[in-house]
Amino acid sequence: MTKVINRKELASIVSCITKKSIGEVDQILTESYKIIIRQVKAGRKVQINNFGSFQPVVRKAKLARDIGRGQSIQIPPRRIPVFKASKIFREKVNYKSTSKCHGNINNQKGKNMPRSLQ
Repeated sequence: MTKVINRKELASIVSCITKKSIGEVDQILTESYKIIIRQVKAGRKVQINNFGSFQPVVRKAKLARDIGRGQSIQIPPRRIPVFKASKIFREKVNYKSTSKCHGNINNQKGKNMPRSLQ
């Protein structure tokens, strides 16, 4: 099973690495999320170099079937957010890093590091 890192653990990891307080890091993460959401909601693509891009994609209207009632229903068009990982991100995930700087986050131990990641 894949280990899930939640927002609190992410803030704790960044806090350990940057020597900033967890509160400061959490505020930066929160504002970053808000900016990305606002921009994608406005129809813009948000591209973060060496990481990936967030963009809105419009799904066309379609005809679906309500099995319970046996009726056809019209589903209106909608806009959904899509994340596409950059080539560098995909390469780092698929290949083991030989660099000590880009190695496993478990190498970055600190007093505030979540126990599950130490």
